[in-house]
Amino acid sequence: MVVAAVAASAAVTPVSDAAPSSARPDVVVLASVPGSGVARVLRLPVGGDATGKELGRLRMRDGDAVVRARLTPAGVVAVLDVDRVRGDGSWAAHLVRLTGGQVTTLARGVYSGSWPVVAGGAVLVARGAAGPALERDVRVDALAVDEIDVASGKSRELWRGQGWLALPVGVVGGEAVLYRVGPDGAALLAVTRAGKAAGQVREVARVFPMARDFRVDGGALVYLDRDDRDAALWVIERVEIATGARTRLWSSAHYGMAPVMVGGRLWVNAGVDDGVAPAGDRVAARAAVAAARTVLGPGQDDFELGSADGRWLGFLRWAPPGAQQQFPVPWVLDTTTGARLRVAMPAGERVELVGFVQ
Repeated sequence: MVVAAVAASAAVTPVSDAAPSSARPDVVVLASVPGSGVARVLRLPVGGDATGKELGRLRMRDGDAVVRARLTPAGVVAVLDVDRVRGDGSWAAHLVRLTGGQVTTLARGVYSGSWPVVAGGAVLVARGAAGPALERDVRVDALAVDEIDVASGKSRELWRGQGWLALPVGVVGGEAVLYRVGPDGAALLAVTRAGKAAGQVREVARVFPMARDFRVDGGALVYLDRDDRDAALWVIERVEIATGARTRLWSSAHYGMAPVMVGGRLWVNAGVDDGVAPAGDRVAARAAVAAARTVLGPGQDDFELGSADGRWLGFLRWAPPGAQQQFPVPWVLDTTTGARLRVAMPAGERVELVGFVQ
């Protein structure tokens, strides 16, 4: 297993060289027992043995529903399936807020399994309704992206259209960036959020319609996609939102690279190979590639989130095939020292990382 950092050496350091516990953040996670229909929201120490604190519980439609959660200044927000529906449940999810142990519904008709995108004290969510079934073609749905103030619950529509899917994937400057897919292909769109030009839409770039793992990097968006010519190749690309200029940062036959931008660097799970960074990479501070073998042994690291100051990188550790491990284990990397710190979790629970808190 290789952990790769573009344009920086990720020297491996013993855990004893990590920052003192007083300087470490806590991490908020979702923890659930498969089949229970309940996800506990926990605040846990990084690198400690304490059990942490339960912040509240989210209840889902069924035991294995997908929950996508993020931290905001006004509490934890999550997209989860709540309503029982007959047939297609693509638009059956709710956006909820958890604060002070209380769960409040902020929106219904949200795209199931989608991520809420944090924009200061607001979040952007994908909403819509199923279109009529078509005999030979993929159904075209009514799509919308709403901006919702987390504290007040006030909502306003940023964009409306039609297609197969439209997801908010980031905020760059005064624009919300959307990933839209439809019968005419896939594209990144920029929508002005406020002012006299509010609602104005422009196309930033056309992309292959298998893009995922979107991360904002300053004035650009970094994402994973399949190569538009080679079906066996997966690529990580960076698109400047202002100009649409696109740069390829990494390529590999491994689709689970899980790119994350932390501390001005691109971190990837390079999988079974070291991947390839193209020569002449024009992105500032990314001209070289250095890879460091993880001290955790064989397995796979799925990077999930970084801290706002760029120091801490949260990931889930999967043991290699055949190992006695039911669920991945959460770890945190101190990118300044290379130290890897385990997050103590109750046994038998599946975990997802939500965010860092100091």
